[in-house]
Amino acid sequence: MSQTGRMNQIDFTFFALGQSGLVSLHFNTCVDAQRMRQACRGLLNIYPRLRALVEPTLLSYRFRILDPQDARLETLFQDSFRLIENLEYGSEAYRKHRRALYNEAFAPEFSLPVRFHYLPGKNTSTLLFLVNHMVLDGMSAWHMFNSLMAILNGQHPAPLALDSPSLLPALLEDRPSRLPDQLLRSLARHFRNARRLRQEKIIPLTARPATFLGPSDIHQHTLGPDIATLNARAKQFGCSITVLLLAALGMTAARGPGRDAGDVIGIPMQVDLRPFFPGNPPVFGNYLIAPMIRIPRPLWDEPRAMIEEIARQLAGHLSAVAHKDIALPVLLEGLGNFIIGRKRFSRVLGRVKSRGVNTKTCFFSNMGNADTLNTHGDTVRVREILTTTKSDGLLFIFNSLGGLITVAFTYPEAEYTPEEIHALVDAYEASLATLLEL
Repeated sequence: MSQTGRMNQIDFTFFALGQSGLVSLHFNTCVDAQRMRQACRGLLNIYPRLRALVEPTLLSYRFRILDPQDARLETLFQDSFRLIENLEYGSEAYRKHRRALYNEAFAPEFSLPVRFHYLPGKNTSTLLFLVNHMVLDGMSAWHMFNSLMAILNGQHPAPLALDSPSLLPALLEDRPSRLPDQLLRSLARHFRNARRLRQEKIIPLTARPATFLGPSDIHQHTLGPDIATLNARAKQFGCSITVLLLAALGMTAARGPGRDAGDVIGIPMQVDLRPFFPGNPPVFGNYLIAPMIRIPRPLWDEPRAMIEEIARQLAGHLSAVAHKDIALPVLLEGLGNFIIGRKRFSRVLGRVKSRGVNTKTCFFSNMGNADTLNTHGDTVRVREILTTTKSDGLLFIFNSLGGLITVAFTYPEAEYTPEEIHALVDAYEASLATLLEL
């Protein structure tokens, strides 16, 4: 029997934008195709949102979660799982196939929010996984792929219940008497940020900011410095690896083609709300917010000062979430999305883009360590992983496996050529090398 599920404002935003994410898992062995198919089908039994269709309500939209035994589910899964043979991992043909899949659109009212492309090889194999971002975030993806690796290694993860999508437990005080003071603090923070945003002009990272939304591509790169090297240097600076990677990104932007187009580098980065839920936090859904790291021009040529400022702002954002000082902006954003509606929301974003309004330099996301994927057994192990998601600008996504950091440079093709991305990668490596030599 099917059930319904509500959307939170993050779900709705990704639904309205049609935003999707892509993950590639490259395995150490060639998994039997039928076994991989069964493992992917098993994920639908474990995670209710992977069985979700979208249906309209009187004023908005909601999820219709199909029952695991529903005959429609098997039909829809057959359409979402494809076996792709004779395609070598890392080849030019592979990259073209990955790009084409990455730019495919979902029809969420009629199809599952996931697509699996399995590429068996001679001694290795690869799973390309495309997912509609409306059903999960990066932390959910880690949980899901740990389940996949457990299944491939002979284990049987238990199905999860459908989590509540509400963000309110993480945002609002649990005592009603504290709410007025909390909302006043949140309102003051909101006005401070709005005032500062009006006074700033954020630079782009591209020489050709696009005035429309179009296709994107992915460049995969392994950083020169390994985790141990970066961690040792971060400790010397008294910061985290995330701060070090952000500082290198800030230095790269400060020397980029948009340097003279504004006075601030603006980089949204993800903060997970789950640790701030009381009791047992939700597991699967969208619970990430993206506060902005702002680097003013006076710091652009001062790497140490830049590191200190990034660390200070990051700590400030986490403190604001912990003290529940961000509730009002998030609630207002959700209310605005609800009032505007899906079609108008997409038009608003398109209009902002068409007017050339630059709201960020680039996006940043540190997905963290993927070594847990290889803790479920030795039969099937992950040799390489790539994670990324669509955006309306350049996106840097970092994850580590086996002591090395892989970066997905995801870029709008209207704003960057492959040659420019290669030059950007070189510039980023040079910035990171400068930080290591300070």
